[in-house]
Amino acid sequence: CSSLRAMHAPRHGAWRKNQFVRSACARTVQTRRVPCVSLRTVLRDWLASRPVERIKIDAQGADLAVLGGAGAEQLAHVAEVAMEVVHDDCDPIYDEQASAHPVLT
Repeated sequence: CSSLRAMHAPRHGAWRKNQFVRSACARTVQTRRVPCVSLRTVLRDWLASRPVERIKIDAQGADLAVLGGAGAEQLAHVAEVAMEVVHDDCDPIYDEQASAHPVLT
């Protein structure tokens, strides 16, 4: 249960009843500072806008924000993007996590 983002408080389902999730995953145990670099920097500066076959994003609910931060010009060099989304009718795992509809449109 490690994440840079806060766990979402569920509206319904097993998460609400699960003691492990409430005691271990839904609370902050430790805070750390970690170095970060944007996807735009990786694509534009490190890869010098070379073609990219596939990008896999797993950013604990911030996947759409990471992708959007790359910019359309840099994403034009990417053939395929893989990322997790939750169904529009399901509770997100993380606060502010995008559901499937905004990702797929």
